[in-house]
Amino acid sequence: MSRDWFPTKARFLSSGRARQTPLAIWVQGRWLEVRLLGEELVAPLEGPGHLRRYRLEDRGGRRWELRQDQEGWLCRGLH
Repeated sequence: MSRDWFPTKARFLSSGRARQTPLAIWVQGRWLEVRLLGEELVAPLEGPGHLRRYRLEDRGGRRWELRQDQEGWLCRGLH
């Protein structure tokens, strides 16, 4: 599995507290259901504000990192 970042799509469950929880990520032409392991806000290298980063695990036990980018979402496998 590549550890390089790649553009992806993500499906979220939204709660009433204006927080989002990832439910699935688009990897190699299909949706992978995931569960949330951790979440953090990080400062971007350029520009103001904060971007979200999630640590996820799919049903097969593979771990993923999903991060917000200026134009959408990026993903990479962690192991």
